[in-house]
Amino acid sequence: MAIIYTYPNKVTPNDDDLLIISDSQDSNKTKKIKISDLPGGSAAGVASLSTALPLLDTGGSTPAISISGLSGYGTSGQVMQMNSSGNALEWGTITGAQLAIENEGSQLTSAATKINFTGVGVTATNSSGDVTVNIPDAFVIEDVQLASAVSKGDALYISGPAHGSGRPTVDIADATNFTKMPVVGLALADYSAGQGKMIVTGILDDVNLNSVPFATNGAILYIDTSGTTGNITGTKPTGTALIQNVAIVTKSGANGALQVSCIGRTNDLPNVPEGSIFIGDINGVASNLGIGANATVLTSNGSTAAWSTLPSDTNIANTELILGANRTLSQSNYTLTFTGSELTSFDSTAGVKVEKNLQIADGQAYVDIEDLGSISGNQIIALNSGNVQKLTLSGPLNITDFTNVKPGGTYILMIQQPSSGSYSVTNWSPKVKFPGGSAPTLSSSGAVDVITLVAYSSTVMLGASSLNYTV
Repeated sequence: MAIIYTYPNKVTPNDDDLLIISDSQDSNKTKKIKISDLPGGSAAGVASLSTALPLLDTGGSTPAISISGLSGYGTSGQVMQMNSSGNALEWGTITGAQLAIENEGSQLTSAATKINFTGVGVTATNSSGDVTVNIPDAFVIEDVQLASAVSKGDALYISGPAHGSGRPTVDIADATNFTKMPVVGLALADYSAGQGKMIVTGILDDVNLNSVPFATNGAILYIDTSGTTGNITGTKPTGTALIQNVAIVTKSGANGALQVSCIGRTNDLPNVPEGSIFIGDINGVASNLGIGANATVLTSNGSTAAWSTLPSDTNIANTELILGANRTLSQSNYTLTFTGSELTSFDSTAGVKVEKNLQIADGQAYVDIEDLGSISGNQIIALNSGNVQKLTLSGPLNITDFTNVKPGGTYILMIQQPSSGSYSVTNWSPKVKFPGGSAPTLSSSGAVDVITLVAYSSTVMLGASSLNYTV
């Protein structure tokens, strides 16, 4: 048996160098092996252990590799781990949950070693190995391209086509301009023109509400009419401004909070109860007006509307009335039926115009008698006062003119003499033409003479007389 220490040392071995061993399986006889014959061995050293090398000997009771303080096989599922003192290895069981990472597209693979928590308001904390992830209430936040600088909480509308990245282009909204409405979100922070974010729904925290009018707790916020940064307000727009509420104040003040809801729709009409109609006021704000009682009509005093009973004699001045063919206009105890081309217009100058036929069923057509009283001397008779007029002579009468003569019109003058005395019409207007060119001679005291005038034109009236009536 060779004595090892009698041989010189070799600093750099190679694969074919021999090693002297004592074979424990052959009565400890001295034998030689090459370095390269060692499992995983080479001149550089032992690089790995082959899977064919048993950790235990073939007898299965003694580890082939002995580590101080670690013996035996351990049990199924155990691993080698450092003991609690940190000074030796031991067999132990893994405690705590195991996180399995499955393949999910290209972003998460089985080779992943960590999970990152990102997003506005998302936080993760570790307490003694227990990780708590806090995800705030649900909200919708979008990437946008800002056309101009904005402040946190500014109301934004879509102002142009999408950016090349697909982000919508937005700018500051204005309730007075329908091209700058509706609002689609509020600025998530202060941004210069360029890329930014807006919140569509959810809670917007830490927004300064001190400069927002009437932004008290629970207040509804609308878009104002400024068209500039800071364009939300607690004052509801009036007049023709568009109305859209975009948030509710959940916390007022410099570090306020808003419950945001931008649905991209501008309308704000109250609900209409059954049997009601909308009436707009001077500010353009609609309110409900209940339907009136039977036989009432909607009337106006110039500023408000109300239901009123139509009086039996209604004066419609300077108003155009248009009815379709064969329509019926009913009121109280009479009915007017227009057949053919119908009633077409009504105004203070032309009066009522009926084209084609006017039929009055179960009634009559009449006019009021215009009483001129006792007259004499030079007089002008205005026919707009009525087709039938009466007068009492108090002296000789000179009729210088008839005004407002309508071609085709029939006019009646009832001329009464006083109870004592007889007077004449000394002169008739040049418009009046009597048969044979001679005016009639009026009757004596107390009698009534009837002069009928038919308008041939606006300057010629054909006269006829029926004399000496006693009334």
